[in-house]
Amino acid sequence: LGVGVVGGARSLLAASAEQASKLLATRGILFADLADVSGLGAAAAEASEVIGDAARASARWITPRWTRPAAKGGVPEGTATKVSQKQLRHVKGRPEWTARGEGSYFNSADDAQAVLDAVHGGNARVLGTTRQGHVVVEVKGVTGFNNNPRAGFMDQPTNIFMIKGTASPSVVPTSPAWKPRKAR
Repeated sequence: LGVGVVGGARSLLAASAEQASKLLATRGILFADLADVSGLGAAAAEASEVIGDAARASARWITPRWTRPAAKGGVPEGTATKVSQKQLRHVKGRPEWTARGEGSYFNSADDAQAVLDAVHGGNARVLGTTRQGHVVVEVKGVTGFNNNPRAGFMDQPTNIFMIKGTASPSVVPTSPAWKPRKAR
């Protein structure tokens, strides 16, 4: 067990030896202490705790911003709170919507703003991200309409939405059957 703990600590923290040393030092453990596997006892428990702390820190560091449960409801820092002018591309009856081929839509821009408000307020369930990195959320109480003629769907009611952009976000209704892609 002791050798496994030491080997695990080394491989987990090898990418940043300086950071690992600082983390271990805050626990009163030196790398030299970990190299000596004799009499690990309490040191093994301490190393295990350090490894756990490092793993949790690494997970926070590499977790995509969209999927992090945050006080802001999972939105990346810097995401605007108002939908952009581009949102009109997804409002039924607007010239911008017609010019773009009458894709998925809301009945009003207020519905799109309600989705963005729910995301910022933590009242949206983050489902995942698209291949392009756009967040997909579920918001109960707001209805949009999915139009995907190639798949045979027209005016399909949905409460699943894709958020595109951060500085000038727009909200796009998407398939109610949307599922996150499987990790490879």
